[in-house]
Amino acid sequence: MVVLGIAVMTFISKSSFLYPANDWDDVNAFLTMGKGWAHGLVPYRNLFEQKGPILYLFYMLAYFISNSYFGVYVLECLFFITDLILFYHMGRLFLDDTKSLLFAAITGIVITVSPFFGEGGSAEEFMMPAIIFVLYLGLRLPRREWTVSNWYYFAFGITGTLIFWIKYTAIGAHVGFLLALMIILALQGRMAALGKALLAMLGGTAVVTVPLLVYFALVNGVQPLFHVYFYTNIALYANPASTIVGRFSQAITLFLQTADQTPLLFLLFLGAIFLPIFARPDKNRLFPDNNTIFLYMASLFTLAISTFAGGLELPYYLLIMTPFAAVPLLWVFTRMHTAPNQLQIGFALLAVFCVILGLNTNVRRSRLFPNNPSISLSKKQTEPAQTEFARIIHKVPNATLLNYGTLDMGIYQAADVLPTTYYFEKQNIDDDRLPEMMAVQNALINYKKVDFVVTSVPYGTSMKKANPALTNGNYREVAKRHLMIHEDKVTWRLYQVKK
Repeated sequence: MVVLGIAVMTFISKSSFLYPANDWDDVNAFLTMGKGWAHGLVPYRNLFEQKGPILYLFYMLAYFISNSYFGVYVLECLFFITDLILFYHMGRLFLDDTKSLLFAAITGIVITVSPFFGEGGSAEEFMMPAIIFVLYLGLRLPRREWTVSNWYYFAFGITGTLIFWIKYTAIGAHVGFLLALMIILALQGRMAALGKALLAMLGGTAVVTVPLLVYFALVNGVQPLFHVYFYTNIALYANPASTIVGRFSQAITLFLQTADQTPLLFLLFLGAIFLPIFARPDKNRLFPDNNTIFLYMASLFTLAISTFAGGLELPYYLLIMTPFAAVPLLWVFTRMHTAPNQLQIGFALLAVFCVILGLNTNVRRSRLFPNNPSISLSKKQTEPAQTEFARIIHKVPNATLLNYGTLDMGIYQAADVLPTTYYFEKQNIDDDRLPEMMAVQNALINYKKVDFVVTSVPYGTSMKKANPALTNGNYREVAKRHLMIHEDKVTWRLYQVKK
């Protein structure tokens, strides 16, 4: 599992050493936040970004490991290996050791498919073990007569709270599981067991939440935390339907439409939905009774609703749902009656690795494919734009930088420069919802408050149309690069202030 996990992340995560840079704006923003936090810039109070504080804590840890993308890569390896180990233990509920290992390895295909995996380092990756744990616990409970150690519920509280403080819209699986479990235990008349379970869950919640809130209270950051993390996401960032029924319908539609981008995953999700309904109940099967089906379905659909109810359809949102797509694969393994031999296992693991590389498109932008369009649309340029821009910035001692009008391009990281402004990037929030964001950035340019400015605009777009503030004569263009980000052609420009 360890070897497979490291090998997979090495080839498909753009944070690994096989890639010249990670050009995903989300990862660069998270890394700027984590690095800034390590240098005393408190999230939400000193820097504006709307993901949860636990995610930035992980990225601060990544910065301490290495002031580069390598720290992110190390964490990705650890979390992916944890995913595989949890899937192995899920398999062991029904399978022997060998089949469980193969099942865990094959699930690696499901949770790394492009475009849902992104470029590596998403919030969803760091929440994945928590979702797999919910699935594992839901399948374990009926095999223990609905009685497990309260340590499992304590872990449930911890994992759910970690998700809540990373990206609260992904809390659905835990909420659905908890509501279903309360109903099941209540109907069974086991109120004492339910009370102990809830206390254990609250204990897990407190272990994470209390230190977090105490810290933000000590740095006068509680109000900014709640304003940015909750108000901004709910009132400014999301685009939900107007009614409860509309949000429910919208969420399920977006869930299935997003999954439909990859036929393999779409079919697995259909299996994840309908298999429990039509599978014959049997105490030795995945779903031995109606209570198990209820618990599972509550977790699946509540997660889908919480994830997509905001009305946004971004491919990587689906990644958090992919552990459920592993359930049909587990069902297939339970139908296997012959154990594979050592040669078959070896071929299977090699096939898994090859399929992962085939279904994840990131490797085409790695060092294995030099002069690829993520470096430049011109084959004459062989080093990343981030490296070229950073070299120019380093010529000015203690240079200041603004990532103007776009999400974090990775220049802060490449140049090893900390932001000097609250709005260090342009979030995907409409100007009419948060006008002060661009007002602050424009003021910095108008009053020449930063030494360098970086921009990204669609390829072929004139600067006067895209960034009029930079055409007022205060800055001059010192570098430009045409390149491909995701599947879009863009032009990056670096400007230096005129003295």
